[in-house]
Order: sequence, then C-alpha cells, then structure tokens
Amino acid sequence: MTYQVTYTELAEQDIATAFEWFTQQSTTVGVSFLRRILLLEQFLTQAPLMYAVARHDIRCAYLLPFRYGLYYRVVAEEVIVIGCLHASRRPRLIWKTLSTR
Repeated sequence: MTYQVTYTELAEQDIATAFEWFTQQSTTVGVSFLRRILLLEQFLTQAPLMYAVARHDIRCAYLLPFRYGLYYRVVAEEVIVIGCLHASRRPRLIWKTLSTR
C-alpha cells in the first residue's frame, strides 16, 4: 500500500522557518535539511507505521542529524504532517503546540 503524504499549513510554516534558519547558517545545510525531509517523506509513503507513536495518534520521525521531529497522523491511506518541531523543546510545549493542530 502506498500512502499519500500531505502537510498542514502550520507544518509547512514550521519547515520554512527551520529552513530559513539553517540557510542563514549555510546554504548547504538548508538544502540538506530539505533533502532529509524528502527522504523521510519517501519512507512515510511506504511504511508510516514504522515510527513510534509519540502520543495518542501522533507519530514522530526524527530528521537526523538535524534535531527536528516530523509529527504526523495516519488517517486511512493518508499521512498528515502536522508539525516539524525542534527536539530540544520541552515536551509539554511540543504537545501544547501540537494539540491545537
């Protein structure tokens, strides 16, 4: 089964903000960040359930070596990415952010 990956507007904003920050450090690092997201997206189209449930129905796939997690839900044949957040945030802040999405 192949899943369709979609991004919420807020997730796209998270990614854009992180990309801008990385690009300010180095264009190469910014591009590497986006490539890592695209690679992870390929995994999500094939096997989104391979990543652990972080809380309730939200799963998290880490964008290593970047300290970001891609948070998503699997609904039927769709993977809905709801956030891309830095892993150093306090867990309570992460869940507060995601609970509104």
